[in-house]
Amino acid sequence: MLKAGFTQRYCAPGVLGRVTASAAFLNYGTLPLGALLGGALGEWLGARTGLWITTAGVPLSALILLCSPVRRVRELPGGFAPGGSGNPADDTYAEQGA
Repeated sequence: MLKAGFTQRYCAPGVLGRVTASAAFLNYGTLPLGALLGGALGEWLGARTGLWITTAGVPLSALILLCSPVRRVRELPGGFAPGGSGNPADDTYAEQGA
């Protein structure tokens, strides 16, 4: 809910569909890669060892976020300028005085 609300507020209406589709592609597109990697790890080291390595890797993602600049952010960035067309290419074209 928070992510969808932020995306709707932050992105211009003209690019909202592309942003949503790109995020879904990146999120769901990595699932087969993870399954392939997990299967290879289980085959190579055994199921029990592969699951322990996976379990140890989950806190690693939290550690990456804790060490990143995201930790220090307290405010969400502002939204798009409502006067624009919603299409970044149109706004750039208008700024150039054409």
